[in-house]
Amino acid sequence: MMKTLSLDHAATTPLDERVLVNMLPFMTDEFSAMQTQHTISDKKQKNGLKTAREKVAYLINGRTLQK
Repeated sequence: MMKTLSLDHAATTPLDERVLVNMLPFMTDEFSAMQTQHTISDKKQKNGLKTAREKVAYLINGRTLQK
């Protein structure tokens, strides 16, 4: 039996479970508009974004991961 493979992800893309696990806190408990001046979870959001950027940079050899 042949397995179908779709390379067209223009409208939607399957979400990797590891991404979901890391994003879930920001979609449930730590959500707010980043554009507002004062948010309760502003520091957690900024730290989460910084961590995500560092991980992506590390994965594409953009720079070494700093702890």
